[in-house]
Amino acid sequence: MFRRARWFLLLAILILSVAVAAIFLLRREGITRRRPKPSPPLPANTNSTADMWEWEIRQNDVQVRIRARHFQEIHEPPSVLLKGVQLEIRNPAAGTYDLIKSDEANFDLGSKQLYSDGAVEIRMRLPIAGGEPAKKMIIRSTGVHYDSQSGRAWTERHATIEFDGGEGEGVGASYDPGV
Repeated sequence: MFRRARWFLLLAILILSVAVAAIFLLRREGITRRRPKPSPPLPANTNSTADMWEWEIRQNDVQVRIRARHFQEIHEPPSVLLKGVQLEIRNPAAGTYDLIKSDEANFDLGSKQLYSDGAVEIRMRLPIAGGEPAKKMIIRSTGVHYDSQSGRAWTERHATIEFDGGEGEGVGASYDPGV
């Protein structure tokens, strides 16, 4: 009788081992299929990238908010490439903000300056609460520099200005939020 039981016990252990191995392999395959795909590697010389990026700085009574559709931090030279850029310079005490828009810009981390070689539009004194500004002022140009420490923007290229009751143009323009 013990001889028969020995074979029966051996068969039961073998069936149990096959069942455990089959369950293990099926579950491992299911987990492998559901695993998220790894991100593609970053381009060479790139530290990080992001879509729909936003950054805010607060200095004294001024708040600066930068938004970009795409962000890419470059390792050497240390800089940030931005696409679809909107820069808001808010003055809560006055209840207004200035809006600077550009399709593409480069922020140099060493000099703390933002530069856009392409078209830039600056809309001044827009109400934070929304609606139309009390006085319309729109500046359009290319090759615009923005110093993040002083809030000053400037260009040496052709610029056009629209304001209530008129418009103008010239070579070179500067913008200082403190004025």
